[in-house]
Amino acid sequence: MRKHLTCPYHAWSYDSQGAFVHAPSKEHFEGFDFAGCRLKRLPCAERDGLIWVRADVNAGETGIDI
Repeated sequence: MRKHLTCPYHAWSYDSQGAFVHAPSKEHFEGFDFAGCRLKRLPCAERDGLIWVRADVNAGETGIDI
């Protein structure tokens, strides 16, 4: 199991609890709140090899009807 989740596009990293760990060239983001930056839990489901995510934090864990 990996220790960090890393975005393949931006290369920002987060720990397994969703807390921000690292961003390359962090100095270019002056004023950005890295301490408050974290991943949000979203409802998701896997169906037939595809992962479906509902980008609605208010949907709850059962917010996906597939």
